[in-house]
Amino acid sequence: MATTPFLVVLVAMAVLACAQHTSAADFAGGSRKSGQTPFSPTQKWRFLIPTGAVLTQPAVLPNGNIVAGSSAGRMVAVKPDGSQVWNEYTGPVISSPAVALDGTVYFGSQDKSLYALTSAGSLKWKFSTGLAVVGEPKVLVDGRIVFGSRDGFVYALNSAGVQQWRFQTGGEVRGGVGALRDGSVVFGSLDGKLYCIDSSGNKKWEYDAGAEIASTPLVQDVTIVFGTRAASGISAKIIALKMDGSHKWTINASGDVDTAPVEGSASVVYVTDAAGKLYAIQPDGTLLWRYVAGASLTAPTMCNGQVLFGSQNKYVYGIASDGRLLWKFAAGKRVRSQPRCIASGSKLQVYFGSNDHHIYSIEVA
Repeated sequence: MATTPFLVVLVAMAVLACAQHTSAADFAGGSRKSGQTPFSPTQKWRFLIPTGAVLTQPAVLPNGNIVAGSSAGRMVAVKPDGSQVWNEYTGPVISSPAVALDGTVYFGSQDKSLYALTSAGSLKWKFSTGLAVVGEPKVLVDGRIVFGSRDGFVYALNSAGVQQWRFQTGGEVRGGVGALRDGSVVFGSLDGKLYCIDSSGNKKWEYDAGAEIASTPLVQDVTIVFGTRAASGISAKIIALKMDGSHKWTINASGDVDTAPVEGSASVVYVTDAAGKLYAIQPDGTLLWRYVAGASLTAPTMCNGQVLFGSQNKYVYGIASDGRLLWKFAAGKRVRSQPRCIASGSKLQVYFGSNDHHIYSIEVA
């Protein structure tokens, strides 16, 4: 019996789909499933914020103190030994803090404000918007602070808290901002567009991704990488654009990509999603490998050649650039706080928060 052309096409499509699916290696569980991990994490201390989950990425001040916010409305600073320095009420905080060169701490609150605190914890100023500020603010090289609000605007303030410009999008702005060398900024909106705005607040270009964007864009040398959420009948995506806003490549993700990508050596990009996967992608868009951790993941952090991230399965992971599990550490509850890492020789000092109301300090050696 002769094979119909239609059947040949179907078989060819199935073979191609299989080849594409298996072109990248998947790792999960142990060190390439061997169960062996070459690094050992040790808890140094944990600091309790009595009420509220710690969802923000901790920041480190110039004096070495660590600051983090709580969903119950506290912004706290602790010394490197885990003892409290100050504890201020600011309204519920899920926006990670950004630290300026002078030690000023900037962060958003669900009370609709952006706060500026001194390194000693006193209020310098706060700026009100129309809705909650949930994305991390960006401190530009000229000292301006750029951030988005769920009111649909992106704001630029000077270091005194005075508005320089604001730009309106068609949806909520939940992610952070990426900065280009010429002073322009890029950011996404739930209206499905990625915007590029010049230093005066004027639109240079926009890219329609066709799905909500809640991730913070990564700005590389010649590429901008960001993620989207799944839409009706459309999977979530990891998208790369050229600097003029034209499309470069796209990779489908298994879950919403609300996190910020990070760049490693050789310009490899690492991205996490809500389905519990870490993706390693070459500059040309080739998927190198995926690590399957399970449960929704935080944004990744690069530290001394390792990719660090937290998971809602309550673990924090350290992954090698080839996809091997190097170590993992169990917190008391879910980890929705992106790890902060300081490398000292071969040792890593890692700070993160947990839904168990604690800030953790662990050493990895």
